[in-house]
Amino acid sequence: MAFPLNADTFRCPACRGTLRREADRLACAGCGASYEVRDEIPVFFEAGDEADLQEMAELVARLEAAPASDLAGVAPHFRLPTRRHDLGRRTAEEKSFRGFFRRFPDLSRLRILDVSCGVGREAQILLERGASEVHLLDISYPAVRYARHAFGRFYPDRRLAFSVSDAGRLPYADGTFDLVLVYGSGHHYPDLDGFLSEARRVAGRVVLLAEPARMGAAQRLLDAMGWNTEYGGLDTHRFDEAELRRRLAAHGLRCETERLFQYFPKALARMGDVRPFVAAWFGLLGVLDVCVPRDLRHSLNVYADRG
Repeated sequence: MAFPLNADTFRCPACRGTLRREADRLACAGCGASYEVRDEIPVFFEAGDEADLQEMAELVARLEAAPASDLAGVAPHFRLPTRRHDLGRRTAEEKSFRGFFRRFPDLSRLRILDVSCGVGREAQILLERGASEVHLLDISYPAVRYARHAFGRFYPDRRLAFSVSDAGRLPYADGTFDLVLVYGSGHHYPDLDGFLSEARRVAGRVVLLAEPARMGAAQRLLDAMGWNTEYGGLDTHRFDEAELRRRLAAHGLRCETERLFQYFPKALARMGDVRPFVAAWFGLLGVLDVCVPRDLRHSLNVYADRG
């Protein structure tokens, strides 16, 4: 099924004015700005390329062509084919969410905004744990379009909304959400302070999961080698935890953080569905979580709320 677009869900990212539907556009009653609506997805701002668009279009076509009888049990596995979503990758994601679920055991009462949602991997984890209302936003229209079609097939009973926009200009009114979630994307934001300001505006809580963190003295060695354990390459921005705390405080957000090992390397993808290997790998990471000093653990989770 397709989810109908409700213009009241959104606000103009330029002036925060109310929006009204006009054919295939949303028009702002305040500043007169107009935004395209494609496949019932409002596009406030986008970035992407033709290869991405073609790949997503092919995936949507496959979903639409599949009979409903073929979809039983498929929901946990719909994923972007550029990196097969195997058991290893999914276990890494689930490990990142353990602390989140301890803090938020009942998702059914929360209105959640998933920023940089991609094709919906993390939103799906939330829905599997009982979330009833999730709003998905990403800068890539093809990814959001894929997520909308996939969730329309697999979760027709949930309250879901989709949009394409910049994380630094969220198209929602003040206080719209209970929680803003970002998974493994905040370190890519060119204006993190702009995002933090917007996230605090639209929600009382902000959660950053699976962000790469600077690894103390070991970081100098990784930089010298031109490699690091998360993504590879010197251009990977790793958060300095103390600096991130200061930036959150500047936006009126107090926070708790946790550090852990949760990575399943792409180089091990061939072993990603070998259950004994995956169990052994994450068993080893669990030992490292206990034995390795905190500032050498590469993954950072941040739980922030208004002070």
